[in-house]
Parts: sequence; structure tokens; C-alpha cells
Amino acid sequence: MTKTVEALCRPGAADPQTDAAPQHWQAQPPRLYQEIARRIEAMIQEGGYRIGDRLPAERELAQVLGVSRPSAREAVIALEVAGIVEVRTGSGIYVRLAGAPGQARLRQVLARDLGPGPYEALEVRRLLEGEAAFRAATRITAPQLAALRATLAAMRDDPGPVPLRGDDADRTFHELIATASGNSVLAALVHEVWDVRALPLWRRWMERTRTAEMHLERVREHERIVEHLAARDAAGAREAMQQHVDQVARRFARG
Repeated sequence: MTKTVEALCRPGAADPQTDAAPQHWQAQPPRLYQEIARRIEAMIQEGGYRIGDRLPAERELAQVLGVSRPSAREAVIALEVAGIVEVRTGSGIYVRLAGAPGQARLRQVLARDLGPGPYEALEVRRLLEGEAAFRAATRITAPQLAALRATLAAMRDDPGPVPLRGDDADRTFHELIATASGNSVLAALVHEVWDVRALPLWRRWMERTRTAEMHLERVREHERIVEHLAARDAAGAREAMQQHVDQVARRFARG
């Protein structure tokens, strides 16, 4: 059979073995990226692709499937986590596992659920953390503001590996703001949503795309949030936080 992107439009199945999301993160019905991953795997099986062959680019996959590029990216990352494809930066997406073994691996992985994708988590973060920053601007204490600035400095100066640089301080920064909001339920929800970053899709995305420049962009966005909080500017703090989360989403879309 000839290789054709139109094979994506036919349903398929396959899965690999990897970390499952905690029970409370698992979802029914299947997530969009899971359905897309199945269709891409079907293309591999039905389109005559062999191990080492290059697949169409994410942009082309998204166009054929009628989905957003970020959704296609989440599906490709799921297949990468499963070991079915390999993404080579600047080169493309290559088949690593095909045939019955690939189908079995994908079934296994998707049955266990890799958890929410980065985009789904970012949508919730925008809602929760924008309001947390709004509330914190009028409630944050001098010691809390000092702790926030110290955390930002630790994030900026972290000498660790680029894919993980500043991540611990980043989480602490956002959780400090949620605590400063004065609402314990909101703080608990923000803490819970940040747990998504430990799941396989998010980890693989950071490993593959994080750069030193991206880290510096993130630091500058956090600096603007602190400026608005220090000025007791609630509307500005909310906007700065939402713009930051939007930028994270844009980096995901382009990275």
C-alpha cells in the first residue's frame, strides 16, 4: 500500500507501556490526543510505513485531521512516549515501532491513560491562576512578597540542565501567589494542577523543546507578575499572569 496522509482518516489502534496518570486524572471518554494518536498509528500500519521512515510533519497531520496543531503535537508526544515514533529536532518524525508490536504498545499505554495533555492543563491554569493573582494583589504581605522575589531569583539563577532549569522555583512561585490569595481551596487546586507537569506528556515536551532563551522569557514574564503584585494592581496582576500562561501555550505550539 502506498504511503498516504489520508490513511490518518481511518481509525486504528496501538499502545506502549509507560507511566500512568494518577486515578483522579484519568478520563472517560478518551482524550482527543488519544484518538489522534490512534489514527496516526493506523496511518503507520495501513500506509506501508516501515521502521526508520519519516512521517508527515505535525502541521500536515493537523490539517488532514482537522485538529489544531497543539492537539496533533500532543498525539505525537504520546506516540513518542510509547516508543512508536522518534522526533528528531530539525529533521522530523520517524517510525520506531510498526506492525503488531506497535499496536500492542499503543493499546497498553492509552488504556492506562497518560493523563491530561499540556494544553488542557494550561487552560485550567489560566482560569485559576489569573484569579489567584487578582486576589493576591490586595492581600499579599511584605514577607510573602519577599519570599516571591527570592523564589524568582532562585529561578533566574538556577544552573541546572536546561529542560528542568528553574522548574522547582517556578512551581513554588505560583503556589506562593495562590497561598497569598487567601483562599485555601484555590491554593489547593493550583497545587493539584501543577502535578500535571510530572506526567509523561509534559516531561517529554520540556525535554524536547526547552531552551535557555525560553527560560529567560519565562523569568521576564514572572518579573512582570511581581511588579503588579508589588504595586497592588489586581487587574494588572491578573493580566500578567494570564499573558504568562498564554505564552507557555504559544511556546508549546511552536516548540
